[in-house]
Amino acid sequence: MNIRTLAIRLSGIGVIGALLTFTVPSVAFASSNDGSCDWGEVCLYYYNSFQGPIGDTVNNYTNYAIYTFHNSSLPLNDDVDSVRNLDPNFGVTLYQNESFNTNVAGWSLWIPPNGSEATLGAYNNEASSHHWGN
Repeated sequence: MNIRTLAIRLSGIGVIGALLTFTVPSVAFASSNDGSCDWGEVCLYYYNSFQGPIGDTVNNYTNYAIYTFHNSSLPLNDDVDSVRNLDPNFGVTLYQNESFNTNVAGWSLWIPPNGSEATLGAYNNEASSHHWGN
């Protein structure tokens, strides 16, 4: 095999490698409170029907009072009107009080995997924490 043939074969392998590099899909990972409701996140909305400022996260929040909606000064605490759970495996429970109602009795609302509530109805503007689990 001469050098020219070897160079052509190696360049062909390089082209195939480059094509494989660009055709393999990448997996997107959720980034908490980036303003985009992504796979695996719970998304909390300021208004009914998933409208207005959004708070999105993959984490448990023990106290909404220390969090705000994305790009806003509006606090999450007692300001959530609708919710989406984009996790396919785990439900998320919203709680009326901080620390998942540990010290004070209150309501809780379970949102199933891939579930949503366009309005929290009587619970609008009352959620103060949430916890992942089934």
